[in-house]
Amino acid sequence: LCCLQISAFSQKMGSWKAFFSYNNCEQLLQTEDLIYCLSEGSLFSVDKELESISAYTKINGLTDGIVKEIGYSKEFKTLVIAYDNCNIDLMKDGRIYNISDLKRKDISGKVVNQIYVEGKYAYFACDFGILVVDIPKTEIADSYIIGTNGEYESVTEVKILNDTIFALTANGIKKGALNDKNLADFSKWEKINIPTLENKKISRLCSFANHLILQTNNDIYNYHNGVCSLLRSADYLPVISDDTHLIIWANDSMHLYNDLFQIEYSTPLPMVNDMTYNAAKKEFWVTIEEFNGNSYLTKLIDGQISSNYRPNGPKSASVAFVEYDYYKIVVGSGGPFDIMALNTPGLVQICDNNEWIITEDEDFPNGTKVDKI
Repeated sequence: LCCLQISAFSQKMGSWKAFFSYNNCEQLLQTEDLIYCLSEGSLFSVDKELESISAYTKINGLTDGIVKEIGYSKEFKTLVIAYDNCNIDLMKDGRIYNISDLKRKDISGKVVNQIYVEGKYAYFACDFGILVVDIPKTEIADSYIIGTNGEYESVTEVKILNDTIFALTANGIKKGALNDKNLADFSKWEKINIPTLENKKISRLCSFANHLILQTNNDIYNYHNGVCSLLRSADYLPVISDDTHLIIWANDSMHLYNDLFQIEYSTPLPMVNDMTYNAAKKEFWVTIEEFNGNSYLTKLIDGQISSNYRPNGPKSASVAFVEYDYYKIVVGSGGPFDIMALNTPGLVQICDNNEWIITEDEDFPNGTKVDKI
């Protein structure tokens, strides 16, 4: 995360301005009006109709700096935000409601891996177990420690299907009855036995059309009523589900499945990190990965790129030195002395009147040595 905070003479004395890198879009989340994008701990959104971009920072309202995971409640129109230090914000109608209990709690395993929202609760999959937040009450409702004999067990994803809650762990999938008032008792959780996947590691868990969708390294399985069947096999398979469709990216193509698990639409698409589908307008929002490792948010219509979206900001999150002169910010990174990006290609970034000018290693002739800027 690159956040440079300096006093600017063009602003009121004592005010601050933050600059963040938005060049590695990792997670997308769709609401009724917006597409939220998480990029290297920075959060921004795009209005689906107006296509305007808004960035969210500690300066304009967030409680903390580095965003780790996001979730959304359609029922309460609330964005759920977890930070890397386990602070929690609920954002509704432009207001922020902070829940700092987990941040202040002195326990091991304070890492949030995923947020899943169902009804009035947000379920946080954590390294110690599951944390439950009551969204309308803006408070922690419960916590589930589901390891054998009551020890901490890392949960990477949570899903709810009908009356059952599922937790993906390193030891497989565990389930509990959603109407059980004592899920904090580890004995209430039962490991699911799936013989088909006995020697496979499950890396992703989705729920779609009353089925569980399980992803291993190279395959996607459909699990329903105790029966596990292969849905698709390929080299690389990110899988996303929403209320109406299942989206699978495989072999340089994106496939849209309906609730009968039939392919409704396919289109060639390069490497993606995340994606979501706007069924009302039949458009995809995806994060496409570039050859240099960066990724950007784009909208696809009929398989063609319609627009790209990225807030103005520095390219790199690494900072080896910062200079401020003549109302310009000069940031350098890379090289043998940059501990954040050791031995990476050199990069010089200049912010002039809020616009960033990027000069990269390949912009210099071979053999050029820059000693000082």
